[in-house]
Amino acid sequence: MKLSYVPIVRPMFRGAQMGLQERTQEALEALAAQHGFELQVCSAVAEGAEGEALAQQFSADPPDLLLLQHVTFATGDLVTPLLNLDMSTLIWALPEAFEQGRLPQNALCGLNMTVSLPAERTKPVRWLYGGPDDAAIHAQILISLRGAAAARRLAAAHILQIGGSAPGFYRIESEPSGDIQHEALSTLIDAAAQAEPAAVPDEPSDYPPEALTEALKIETALSAAAQGYDAVSLRCWPEIPEQRGAMACLACARLADRGLPVACEGDTYGALSMLAAQTVSGQPSVLLDLTHTAPDALMFWHCGNAAGVWAIETRIEKHFNRQIPAVRGMTLRPGPVSGLRLLENGKALVFSGEVVSRESRYEGVSGWVTNFRMAGEALSSRDFLANILEYRIPHHLVFALGDCEAALTETCLWLGYEVLQARPASGVIRWK
Repeated sequence: MKLSYVPIVRPMFRGAQMGLQERTQEALEALAAQHGFELQVCSAVAEGAEGEALAQQFSADPPDLLLLQHVTFATGDLVTPLLNLDMSTLIWALPEAFEQGRLPQNALCGLNMTVSLPAERTKPVRWLYGGPDDAAIHAQILISLRGAAAARRLAAAHILQIGGSAPGFYRIESEPSGDIQHEALSTLIDAAAQAEPAAVPDEPSDYPPEALTEALKIETALSAAAQGYDAVSLRCWPEIPEQRGAMACLACARLADRGLPVACEGDTYGALSMLAAQTVSGQPSVLLDLTHTAPDALMFWHCGNAAGVWAIETRIEKHFNRQIPAVRGMTLRPGPVSGLRLLENGKALVFSGEVVSRESRYEGVSGWVTNFRMAGEALSSRDFLANILEYRIPHHLVFALGDCEAALTETCLWLGYEVLQARPASGVIRWK
């Protein structure tokens, strides 16, 4: 992740000689060292030509996040060239160093003027106001950087769609804009027939190694097809089990172990959501169905498609319906999780919760989640369920490990997705 810091400083203000820019630079350098991102410190912009030069530089080599700081007041000719860059941007104004005498900086007024300017951009900007050592400012910079880096990766993502969506799954037939390549399912099935099986998994199994041959050949073929892509959506039934005698679930789980998101049942928005969740969290994401309720929790489940990091123990099992090999069975590891579902028309569901330990589980991958938040608002399990139904959210929800709700929300901000807000349950579904 790369953050470019541009101080805006008019030398005629006495605040320009108070070391505020230097204090900010030191704080950002410490933040970069602690969290492992690249920091580019740019020369201060004091004249319009300097802003123009930096804008050309960033056009050729853009950072993930641009941080403009009003150390002092500045007029539009300084900042407009940078505002016209359609990239993720923070504008930070420093409080006044003194409250009497000559006005030191007039930085807040500069921020006010800058955000009012008629810039030629589609992306929003986020404003910040606080001192160089303000911990809340630092936290927001980190969240914005994570979200901006994820948004940039998604905007450039290469996604492979194999076979269309599962039969009758009309809602997930829709696809996001972007670089999506389509491949016939028959191509993958033919490749699996000729493939060498992948290495036998080193984990407990209900099957002897020879019984996994077809499932491991599917893994080899799917891995080869996915080369050069950031994520895959796969029509995983009915043709694959009917023609190859094995499920693709284990292959999806094992590819997730290696960092490739594979969305089940041909769900391309699901694949993009998985890529976003994985990029933000730094660990494999998982796509699950909402299947059951308890008074204080909701059960999420899928056939057996999750990376091993999601569980304390895993086991290779038969498919719950077809009773053929092979899926990865597991109970979700207790702890905080976050969630995302990118939707048509520029909308997004962002949520968080906590996986809790319960004895009950379904075959495949399953787990109980409670303590929900949606768009930052705490919800009971019942109210979260109501929002899923009443917003008509597709039945696939994507989960990320850890508490990264804020960074997922920030990703949506920079991508231009509107995050759905929690609303009271009504018991009414409206099609519109």
